[in-house]
Amino acid sequence: MWHAQRAMTVLELILTLAIISILTTIAVPAWHNGLAYGHRAAALNDLRASLAFARESAIVRGTTVALCTSRDHRHCDHGDWGGGWIVYVDRNENYARDAGEPVLRVHAGLDTDDRLSGNRLIAHHVGFMRSGLMHGVHNGTITYRTTPPRLKLRRCLIVSRSGRVRAGNGVHCHV
Repeated sequence: MWHAQRAMTVLELILTLAIISILTTIAVPAWHNGLAYGHRAAALNDLRASLAFARESAIVRGTTVALCTSRDHRHCDHGDWGGGWIVYVDRNENYARDAGEPVLRVHAGLDTDDRLSGNRLIAHHVGFMRSGLMHGVHNGTITYRTTPPRLKLRRCLIVSRSGRVRAGNGVHCHV
């Protein structure tokens, strides 16, 4: 008993490839945006956690605790926050990590070309006094920007004088 074998026609093959290409055209940009949102959320959450840790440490230890940009994870530098940062006890309140000032937390830099930069008030360092107040007199803003720049992905952390950190987005993020 013979059974006829059915093969795929050229028309069916072309239609299948067309459907796959349409679905790919829709899915790839959405997947790419999902990755970008994930990178942004991770970076800002890590920085927010470090800010909260520094403030809490200043209150608990009864001394000034600071964060500063640091690519080598030992010294403060004048890079942007995307290069990494350290949290340390700043005994002499000079916002430069000196010998004998312990590092409490280290964070590596971003693994993307995106930027995480502060406005002039907190461009390279943020300090919390033993009362939990931020050292200085104004709010500071650290903004996450994508490369290439996409306004819809811009988001920032705004640190108030009281040490409270809140999120902002888009045009509300000034650097």
